[in-house]
Amino acid sequence: MTSTIAGPNIVSSEYKRDPFSFWARLRVEMPVARVAVPSLGDAWFLTRHQDVVGCLMDDRRFRRNPEGVGAADTAALAPLVAPPHAIIGPNMLDLDGTAHRRLRTLSAKWFTRKAVEKWRPQTEKIASMLLDAMAERTDVDLVADYALPLPLAVIGAMYGISIKTMGELDEWTKIVQSRRDKPGRLSVADPESEFNKWVKELYRARRAKPVDDLAGTLSCGTKGVEPLDEREFVAMVDFLLFSGHQTTANLIGSSTLALLENSTVVTALIDDRELLRRAIEELLRFCAPVDMALARFVSEDTVLGGVCLRRGDFVFPIIASANRDEAQFDEPDRPNLPRDPNPHIAFGAGIHHCIGLHLARMEIEIAISALFRRYPRLSLVNPSASLAWRSVNIVRGLQALPVRLGTPRSL
Repeated sequence: MTSTIAGPNIVSSEYKRDPFSFWARLRVEMPVARVAVPSLGDAWFLTRHQDVVGCLMDDRRFRRNPEGVGAADTAALAPLVAPPHAIIGPNMLDLDGTAHRRLRTLSAKWFTRKAVEKWRPQTEKIASMLLDAMAERTDVDLVADYALPLPLAVIGAMYGISIKTMGELDEWTKIVQSRRDKPGRLSVADPESEFNKWVKELYRARRAKPVDDLAGTLSCGTKGVEPLDEREFVAMVDFLLFSGHQTTANLIGSSTLALLENSTVVTALIDDRELLRRAIEELLRFCAPVDMALARFVSEDTVLGGVCLRRGDFVFPIIASANRDEAQFDEPDRPNLPRDPNPHIAFGAGIHHCIGLHLARMEIEIAISALFRRYPRLSLVNPSASLAWRSVNIVRGLQALPVRLGTPRSL
């Protein structure tokens, strides 16, 4: 009989500051652990790289959808079973098998490496616009003024939202922010919110007059794949917009902090494209923009790491722990920007791996290089230990990152 150990409040800001030390202890003492978590109850947590990858890759025994696997009522699991924002209706995160493949196939062509590269000039333009807007200021909040609006503007453009001025970006941001949840809770989305009204109008417009953009593909379908109905469309827009936006924004903020704490490498980084590529992979590993995968439900009795998991149990694969596993990475608690190879799983694994991984890589590359090229003397306003982290489930990011810009470089 496996004992249950006490765990931290894993949606608290205090925990988010350093989630790594708790999981490091479990990797050694109890890599498949039953943990009592405040507000959640008992749950299985996987902390080793091998076990986390094995779980994520095995969609037969470890499913996202709890239906038909004997799982208990999941209402009490809302803080962690659900993503860090409420989604109306079926979405790729919560479906398996044929239903999942249909939704993924519809949107996949817009997120290939080749398709994403077409958005590079637009992304560079948006980054430049945001940096221009900072020019007359001494201090800025890099999260609010840069990390959040940049990926939001890019995904908006993919949906057909043409953003040409800061005023238009501000309006778009207000629309999206009308659909925010309460941190750490599964909120019930308001179908009459400004955001959802906008999404429904977009769906009807694309149905009436098809356009070759992401919204057009979702609403009108593609070869061999039926289009989404209005409810599915709202759910998909919500999922792609908020999941990609939040995680990339968190990554930009956390990566900038990590680089400011290791500032001696920054100059070499922005002048060497190959080093920048490796550094991005290391920042993905080290910063943990998604610190744990959503719950998987065990469909049949399974032995994992010498522990018997029963049908109906639910497990949480801890990505932040897998990416700091000493068995996979030398000196895992230190950012080694040239690290190569780098078998991190920041984007997950298996059928539910992040569909936007190429987009996220491009955005962080542009965001980091543009920022430090423009403001090479960028520095923290306050010590990093004083920074507050978001109190929200699944993802990990700073609430704010006050920085001093220094003298901009002439471009």
